[in-house]
Amino acid sequence: MKLIKLLVVAACAFALVTGSSMAEEKKGAEKLKGKIVAGSCCDKAKKADKDCSHPCCVESVKDGKVCGKCNKLKGKIVADSCCDKAVKADKDCTHPCCVEAVKDGKVCGKCNKQDA
Repeated sequence: MKLIKLLVVAACAFALVTGSSMAEEKKGAEKLKGKIVAGSCCDKAKKADKDCSHPCCVESVKDGKVCGKCNKLKGKIVADSCCDKAVKADKDCTHPCCVEAVKDGKVCGKCNKQDA
């Protein structure tokens, strides 16, 4: 009788550990390096609770990244701007104007003024 109880407890513990490790794998699959830009194919697929099916996006996800081809911000980051410094530090710019611009899939025009 003790052997049966021991086997049942061991089986329950195994199921608990296996289930939590599978949940961790699923969470890890969602963590990709890079940002999904608003309005991109990846953004539309994410909003539809699907994965983007473009070949370039599928390859990028396999590499653990967001597709750089489809998720480029519109505009150019000017050297030594707050955004440029943030990119070089592998961070996001925290200026409110920059945060709003990125939500729209653009580079902040205020902080990254192009010389004429």
